[in-house]
Amino acid sequence: MKKAAGGKLLVATAGGIRVDVVKDALKAGADILVVGRAITASKDIGHAADEFLDQLNQEEIDQFRVMTDF
Repeated sequence: MKKAAGGKLLVATAGGIRVDVVKDALKAGADILVVGRAITASKDIGHAADEFLDQLNQEEIDQFRVMTDF
């Protein structure tokens, strides 16, 4: 789909994203990973967020965006 659109589409994945599937989702073409409960329900939120960031292996400003209206 991305190729058919000339590479101008972003693909997002959400729902059930766990740290162990990050690399597979990126390899499958996901541009955006929406992570919720894997972080918010964690006993150590900071550590859980760091685990996801470590899997991305790249610096990007959007990695640090946090939704706070919950």
